[in-house]
Amino acid sequence: MAALPNLSSASAATAEPGRSAQDAKNDGRESERGISLRYLEAGLASLANAWRGYWGNGHYGAATISACFMARDLELDARACRAIEAELDAFREAGKSHFEFDTPKEEATPERVAEIVRSLETGIDQSRAAGHDLIFASLALKAFHHAPALAKPQWIESILQLTRHLRERFGNDADTDFNRAHPIAKWQTPQELVESTFACFMRPTQGGPVGLIHGITHADAVAELWDLGYESLGARGGEALKVHINLDPALAEPEPPLAEAFPDSPLSHRFWENPAVRKQVWGFRGHNFKFAYSYWRRRAAIRDEALRSRCDARALAVIGTVCR
Repeated sequence: MAALPNLSSASAATAEPGRSAQDAKNDGRESERGISLRYLEAGLASLANAWRGYWGNGHYGAATISACFMARDLELDARACRAIEAELDAFREAGKSHFEFDTPKEEATPERVAEIVRSLETGIDQSRAAGHDLIFASLALKAFHHAPALAKPQWIESILQLTRHLRERFGNDADTDFNRAHPIAKWQTPQELVESTFACFMRPTQGGPVGLIHGITHADAVAELWDLGYESLGARGGEALKVHINLDPALAEPEPPLAEAFPDSPLSHRFWENPAVRKQVWGFRGHNFKFAYSYWRRRAAIRDEALRSRCDARALAVIGTVCR
């Protein structure tokens, strides 16, 4: 397996109590919480190089970035973080060719991250490719905001290229009669967006577990734009999201029911230590990381406790289905 990138200046941590700054820098551990920032660096390297081959390979880097922020944003305990690192190591071993990239030696240019934002302004009103153009770009933006010294000009150019590639490859999704006849009210806040998305998550699906997963990850990407301060883009991206998630439940394809709910949530070390989580069907290009991060970081926005409870059960059932 290719070694993780050498720890860049972006990944250097401040010292934890009783440890020197050099100790923290040497092991790449972010002192505040979470897992080693070297994984974030590896995820960015992988995502930035995805445009050179099949677009779907962007999932490898996106999944790795998601895992890093899941551990950090959801404040998982040390055992869960170590278990996620073990899963990431296995994930990288299985897809090693998608991680064999070095960090550019160029100086970072965080001021150029705005170019990614501007690139989204054209076309964000249209849904395409289950939102993957926005999913990949928003994760890169989040990573660059969190670690500005990783905003290498070569990687910024590559994220721009990946967005262009996706928009050239996939046409816009056509609006549906159902969405026009049953429009969702304009979202004024990301919380309204998330709550509407989870209400749609509970409908009979036209895409099975894969459709359920991507409705959540797409919504998370749009909400992330709001979180990063790009409210106008978030609002426009939300209109495209509605085309993706506001589907006619009467047209849901007959399919076997979802499995029994998975016994543990991804907030627990027991989830990541369960061998079933590493199964190929579930772990294909890392949706075990991406869906878990997007769902569990956003579920707290659901004010209706009964809806939140039903959504939790369905999310664990989705995981149980793809892990069986």
